[in-house]
Amino acid sequence: MHLRLAVLVLASLLSGCVVNPVPTPGPENATAAGKDTSQLGAADIALGADTVAWAPDVAAPDAALADTSLCVSPVCAACEANAAAIAAEIDAKPQGCAAVVRLAWDTDQPQDWQLFCAPYADVTETSARAAAAKFGALNPAKMRNDANPSDVYVFRVEPTDLGSLTVVSAHTGLLLLGVQLNWSAKSIVQFPAQWRDPSTLGAGCKSAVPMPPHRVYDFAGDSLPPTAAEIDKALAAVAGTPLFAAFTAKGVLQDVVLVRVQRSVNGSSRATSAAEWVAIVQGGAGE
Repeated sequence: MHLRLAVLVLASLLSGCVVNPVPTPGPENATAAGKDTSQLGAADIALGADTVAWAPDVAAPDAALADTSLCVSPVCAACEANAAAIAAEIDAKPQGCAAVVRLAWDTDQPQDWQLFCAPYADVTETSARAAAAKFGALNPAKMRNDANPSDVYVFRVEPTDLGSLTVVSAHTGLLLLGVQLNWSAKSIVQFPAQWRDPSTLGAGCKSAVPMPPHRVYDFAGDSLPPTAAEIDKALAAVAGTPLFAAFTAKGVLQDVVLVRVQRSVNGSSRATSAAEWVAIVQGGAGE
């Protein structure tokens, strides 16, 4: 314990911008197709148990990150500027927004990202399917979320040849993520079709905002299910962006969804055994 504290203190002195780890979701909060993930057996893995949903309670305040207003290093100054710019978009009018962030497969650091905003809507499975169909997720797309989700609708068309994975916001009905799948387990992220420069987001930021309710969907094909440590690392990377501060500047932070897919690079079809995370952070102003 003393060694761990010493390492954290040293890292703080060197960087001036330390992201504390988010709480580790316990096995009691993990489900995969209705089962505790700690009970997943070889048969489940061989069959591709490809949904893992985590929904622990909101993190306690003492597990939160430090306030961005305390930042003094150049990194934190950039975080504050980016947070203010993003907040201006979110708070422009009463609306729901979702930030889609693609994490680097080897470091989990944010790379591509995009922000989508629209008026809040009464989203149903029917309207969500209509939004998913814009990407090509026509029936028989299988809905992978619980009934009446509070965060997102997730649809998958099995890739007998070509298939798709789509994510639609349960707050606004907007299509947030479209992934092309094929029989060899390759994943090609095709929507968002355009991404913002990662420098307009940043990383290594501090925030006093606790982690909101969050969920994980794993569609990484031939990879093993993610461990709690891998999920924590991805969540910490998301919390280390200025998004939490931006959403709560005048509005609310509602939820975080992590989607894990087979690695693809800028739309290429190169297949590897590595998986990558796409994070969706949702909130808005004046619901």
